[in-house]
Amino acid sequence: MFKKIPLALLLLSAIGLMFVVIVGSAQETAISSGPTDFRCEDCHKCDLPSKKNPCLRECPRPADVATEKIPEIIILDEIANLYGPTQFNHEAHAQMAETGEGCAVCHFHYPPGHVHGQCQECHAADLEADNMTKPTLKAVYHRKCLACHQDWSHETGCEKCHIKKGEEAEADAKPARGYPKVHSPKDKSVWQSEWGGGTVITFFHKNHVDLYGVTCSECHQHETCDYCHDVDQPRGKALRTAENIHHMCDRCHSKKNCRYCHRKEELAAFTHDQTGWPLNRFHEPLNCKRCHKTKGKFRGLSRDCNACHKDWSFTSFDHAKITNVALDEIHLEMDCSDCHENRDFSRKTTCAACHDDDRKYPDSKPGP
Repeated sequence: MFKKIPLALLLLSAIGLMFVVIVGSAQETAISSGPTDFRCEDCHKCDLPSKKNPCLRECPRPADVATEKIPEIIILDEIANLYGPTQFNHEAHAQMAETGEGCAVCHFHYPPGHVHGQCQECHAADLEADNMTKPTLKAVYHRKCLACHQDWSHETGCEKCHIKKGEEAEADAKPARGYPKVHSPKDKSVWQSEWGGGTVITFFHKNHVDLYGVTCSECHQHETCDYCHDVDQPRGKALRTAENIHHMCDRCHSKKNCRYCHRKEELAAFTHDQTGWPLNRFHEPLNCKRCHKTKGKFRGLSRDCNACHKDWSFTSFDHAKITNVALDEIHLEMDCSDCHENRDFSRKTTCAACHDDDRKYPDSKPGP
């Protein structure tokens, strides 16, 4: 004897079955989205990702994307209507992205072998009637930009970033819009530490950037925009833990002992004189990497000029300009080793190779 099943219950069961079939097939088949096809497992590691736990995979960028030239300025004018086109500083944002989640902050994940395209390749200017879940191009731009900009500016008014059409001339006379106020880092920071009975730590930020070639992302990682750009708070308002600071420094100084940084008194900035080889007027303006080719390694270089200047000859070297000693026609065609024994330019010159009258420089000069 069968019991009667209410019609409403039958309908709910049918809808539930349809949902299971649709979800199951969606996980097994490719999803068409943009210039290529994706499968759920291309991005998600689990079977049932959620907003709270998306369980995303790492985003493996293809080599050609990592090495391609990053465009500096991109003009966004596809949907310009009430406001004029937006100048987007892509290069600056790409550099900042390295301190956070990388390119994936703005660019959707593409499987290996596929170069990411432009936003408008997938997102139309108007809402698509057959796919109401896909955001419009305007929504995509604003979703990406506002998420970061409101963190440091605390304002989301249109004219904070956009210029109304017809007001371009007036806007040129005003400060740039939409760009954060950057809290410039100090040349030097000094901290007091309780370690070792009370020690001092001196950090030269400018030297690390300008001389040693350390990029922002090597030390600053997983940080939000407001760490440096918040208009209402000083730079670095979030205090770092001792563990976090040591982790950053150990990237380069892991083989140093604690006393290398923890001193009894404040340190003076590094100069090349401390190495025992003061820089002359030609080497002093150079960046460290001009001579120290291996990043992070600043020792073990030969002081022999020939180690770097292997191709010196009378045709490529302006002796008068570099040494302030002009050569006459006879000496101008001689090889460097005729006066600089063994091409050792750190030693005094000798005239004995050609002259047997014991003449010496600077009493006797090889020129007029």
